Amino acid sequence: MKIGEFARLGQVSVRMLRHYETLGLLQPYEVDHFSGHRSYSVAQLTRLNRIMALNSLGIPLRKVAEAGTEVACGYRATASDGQNSASLHAVEFHADDLRVTELPSCTAGTLVHEGSMSRIGASWQHLSEWCVTQGYSLIGPCREVYLEVGDDSADSSNSDSDRSGWVVELQQPITS
Repeated sequence: MKIGEFARLGQVSVRMLRHYETLGLLQPYEVDHFSGHRSYSVAQLTRLNRIMALNSLGIPLRKVAEAGTEVACGYRATASDGQNSASLHAVEFHADDLRVTELPSCTAGTLVHEGSMSRIGASWQHLSEWCVTQGYSLIGPCREVYLEVGDDSADSSNSDSDRSGWVVELQQPITS
């Protein structure tokens, strides 16, 4: 598919895709040597989503590029001294290596999204609106912590599989 279509599907700009290409993060599936037009495959969306997720965790794009393609990510929360706060860590899994990076502490508005992942956008909007109406300013990258993931493989023949069994905590850093 053409670069514009892939950008729309991946929810990034064409300019950002070209930036990822320059950094060696995501190369086009095919480049027409005559016109220079770039094409991408649907299979490359997984890599694009991983790049965006790692970057939203605060991991610089240069570090993502250094890690190569064998990277997955997640979160680990640890309680701090029995208080009502927790420290959130970004966990990077490399082929033969595990790195834990402590994310900066912050005050965050949170909401637990249960139900169809196709409706998570509405939950984000609700959380953002609540924060603003309470007088908070939205700051920093938002986070999603996957608390429970359902098994959708049993219904993989259903093209409308929407991960309805997933439970996700949405975290929006805020300041007053």
